[in-house]
Amino acid sequence: MAMFTYISSITMAEERTFRIGLISTTLSAFSMLGAAITEYVVQYLGYVGSFSLTCFIYSSCFVYALVYIPEIKRSEVLFGTQPKPEETSAVSDYGRNFVVFLRELFDFRNVRDTFVFLFRKDSSRDDRKKHGKIVLMMINGLIMWGPCAGEFTVLYLYTRSAFHWNEYNNNSFNTIYYLTEFLGTFFSVAYFTKYLQVQDSLLGVIAVVSTLCGTLIFAFANTSFIFCSGALASLFSNASFVAMRSIISKITSAEELGKVMSAFMLFEAMGPLLYNPMYSTVYRLT
Repeated sequence: MAMFTYISSITMAEERTFRIGLISTTLSAFSMLGAAITEYVVQYLGYVGSFSLTCFIYSSCFVYALVYIPEIKRSEVLFGTQPKPEETSAVSDYGRNFVVFLRELFDFRNVRDTFVFLFRKDSSRDDRKKHGKIVLMMINGLIMWGPCAGEFTVLYLYTRSAFHWNEYNNNSFNTIYYLTEFLGTFFSVAYFTKYLQVQDSLLGVIAVVSTLCGTLIFAFANTSFIFCSGALASLFSNASFVAMRSIISKITSAEELGKVMSAFMLFEAMGPLLYNPMYSTVYRLT
């Protein structure tokens, strides 16, 4: 959430889709890498070593973000000026602002305000239309991400029963899936968004059609080869989240961008919470 909010805050509207797409492409690339090397990392380092390596990577990312990524002042967010790293270092005035930070972090009114502003009665008609679009994007994110999460909950159980896969086969499929997702996201960002200047809504339609085709292949595949081809059919599935985040960032004011992104990511997080038990129950009963 913080990555997408930050990049949206420092980027002009016409470049947001491209940069948000770059972040999604990077996430897909390292998800692919992680899926490919997980088996070997666990084999050679064991569980303790694997979790220790993960802790080290997260700690390194935290230190890098704290030291090298400039903080954006509130005035710069509101008026759209570019941040000045030498004046807005994340560690400047750290001691003075730490108490204020803790006070705001544990202020539950921030949670309430994240959603209340979407339903304010004193909003203008244009604001209500924008807020309605934002709510629809959040629901759309829940509908798109939920089935994906639920699907992967029972995927290994299904392939082990239908195609007699083992852990190695499942890991290979995950690598193929993340590879195609990376290539599809990279192509959609580099070609559709940057070269063809495709609108975000059309990019979302392409992603939904691709996801639907891949899901149908997964559902009716009778061989391992056909099942794996479903990953190729869902090549552009990840582009839907690029489009939704870009649309939200463009119709949201700079002052409310953090709240909206927080609410959007909360709806995404609700997807596995709702769909994972649903898919597990359906699989168990059928």
